Amino acid sequence: MRVQSSRSKNPRAFQNFVDMVHVISCLVIVALTVFLYINPERYILFFPLVFLISAGLNFITAIYKWRTAGHRKSQKAKAVFFVLLGAALCILTVVSLVSVWG
Repeated sequence: MRVQSSRSKNPRAFQNFVDMVHVISCLVIVALTVFLYINPERYILFFPLVFLISAGLNFITAIYKWRTAGHRKSQKAKAVFFVLLGAALCILTVVSLVSVWG
């Protein structure tokens, strides 16, 4: 009897999850950006939220790239790039929070 790990039950399930997260968060980012464009003074706290959602998207994309990379170094390099981009967006989130509240 072969025992399967819980991570590899359905390889397309994680891809579907990543796609749904991308669609939902992109819709949220567009909605927040519309509010920011209409009245930036009132919705100033949406700026850090947009950066935080974007950082989360980059981290999820990095996990997806790393899990599907196998032995391909180029895909692992792309995953590292997405982690670095997500970290930069996290720093930008903190900077924008400090500038909004400071």
